[in-house]
Amino acid sequence: MEIRGANITPFYSERGKVQTGKAGHYLIQPRIGSNGLLDDLLGLNYSVVTFDRSAQDALSAQEMQYWQRCGTQFLWIRDAAETAEAYRAFDEWLGGCRCRLLIVRPDRFVREDRILPDLVS
Repeated sequence: MEIRGANITPFYSERGKVQTGKAGHYLIQPRIGSNGLLDDLLGLNYSVVTFDRSAQDALSAQEMQYWQRCGTQFLWIRDAAETAEAYRAFDEWLGGCRCRLLIVRPDRFVREDRILPDLVS
């Protein structure tokens, strides 16, 4: 059974607060260079997708250890080389992907859409 379509619009709440951004939305599936679709790279567990910095630079040490223990796939999409096309697709979908981090569930719904502090002072 495939779960896709515009009529699927779940929302998530954490501690009574409804998530904003793309949390609860089905993740887009852009091409990642010659590696195929994003879905082919994410694997079967949770995924952390970052854009302007690596997951190690975006997550606290405690969060990083937690996600590593969970067998999480980490993907850093940059506006260069093999990931440039995907970066542009995410930039359009998110309304700007700079300073963003997505935590993606195994069913490809976005669990968390986090806006990170800007690296430029």
